Amino acid sequence: MKKNKSENKKQDNIIQKIESIISEGFQGADIPLNSDKVTNAFGRPVLFSNSRDIATSIGTSSTGLRTAINLEDDELVNNIKFLSYAACQHLAMVIHNANCSHPFYNMASETGCAQLFASSSQEVIDFALISRRIAELSLIPTICASDILENNDQVIIPEDDFIHNYLGNPDEMIESPTASQRMIFGNNRRRIPIWFNLNFPSANGLKKDIESEGLQIAAKQEYFYAHLADLTNQAFNEFNELTGKQYSLIGAYQLENAEHVVLTQGSAFNKVKKVVDNLRSQGRKVGCVNLTVMRPFPEAELLKLLN
Repeated sequence: MKKNKSENKKQDNIIQKIESIISEGFQGADIPLNSDKVTNAFGRPVLFSNSRDIATSIGTSSTGLRTAINLEDDELVNNIKFLSYAACQHLAMVIHNANCSHPFYNMASETGCAQLFASSSQEVIDFALISRRIAELSLIPTICASDILENNDQVIIPEDDFIHNYLGNPDEMIESPTASQRMIFGNNRRRIPIWFNLNFPSANGLKKDIESEGLQIAAKQEYFYAHLADLTNQAFNEFNELTGKQYSLIGAYQLENAEHVVLTQGSAFNKVKKVVDNLRSQGRKVGCVNLTVMRPFPEAELLKLLN
């Protein structure tokens, strides 16, 4: 589907607006050069960059700053190696893929990042927060994508108190959420770890031979990605408890007694729901499932719904 410039600009503006409240560093190609002297919800200055690669954001995140970047499709593809590096380094950063084309989004599934897909303008706002929570719990970068959104969508920006309550201060000490993190940090760690610290010099991500790289990938699967599904559910559940919303890894619509189910992702979900209502009015037993989270793939939840 062809995208027009007004739709593209709207999504970029929504993302920049919410990340200006959340982040300490935000990178995007279309950020005006005069975007300075902005403070976030925590009273901290926001560093803006309009670079087209994510090296700046990797550096910002490595120093313990809450970081996000907005990438178009071609930028996402061009930075696949950098995304894999960010995942390897366990950087708690968020990557927005605004105006997303699904094939490009799917290409990122091999980077090791978690992946969410918003289906409305409000979900772009809400998933920016949820993606942040997932990344900071799991120490796995999280991609938050969105495609064609309706221009008449109205969005509600969360209050600062809500952001404080849900996300917490970036430099406060938290309980290490998994056994593997306790092996690295002890019982407590900084919410956003400082991986590059001149006061505590250390090596992270040294070049390895093929055998060692294979062992590293296997170890990450056991020690980090095995926890990702639980931590993703935790982030959704905490958001739902605070807002009364009902977000989950999978969205379901009219599945009762459905004999045919349409699987969607992104804004198509809202369009297909109207088609489902129309077919239901004709006596057709049709339902719809929306894949909100791509990675970790919600296999158990999907099978449960379809059964």
